[in-house]
Amino acid sequence: MDYVVIFHEETAENLLDELRPHYYAKGTDYTGAEVPGTARFLAAGGKMLFVGDEKTRSSSGYLEQLDRR
Repeated sequence: MDYVVIFHEETAENLLDELRPHYYAKGTDYTGAEVPGTARFLAAGGKMLFVGDEKTRSSSGYLEQLDRR
């Protein structure tokens, strides 16, 4: 990994169009079809990677546990 980019839009679609990275990494809780801009990114020659452990916890689940205490 060369860079991490923080963006303030709801999706990274415009950023992908502008930067045209070789790879785009997403967590294992995603599939290529549901990521905005996937078709355009892949058509431009990019490669999508799904990385990390299976998602068994979520921040919203953690907050719900705190509310129960």
